[in-house]
Amino acid sequence: MEVAAGEVELRVLRAEVEAKEREEAELCGRLCDADLGLIEASSTVDTLSAKVETSQGNQRAVLEASAQQIDSQVAVLQRRLANM
Repeated sequence: MEVAAGEVELRVLRAEVEAKEREEAELCGRLCDADLGLIEASSTVDTLSAKVETSQGNQRAVLEASAQQIDSQVAVLQRRLANM
């Protein structure tokens, strides 16, 4: 009888572990999405700042900000791919 109870408890614990692992995976995905959003927002701010500078005659800053935005997005996508 104790063995059967132990097996039931083991199944319950395994189910709880699986649920926690699914929750962890979901949270990791949400974290990656939030990270991507943050990087995109930061890049947008950098781009807007560079555009203001461009209106003052500094075209190079726009190109650097655009390259930085692309690099940031590539880095995030590479991390997401590595997590899959």
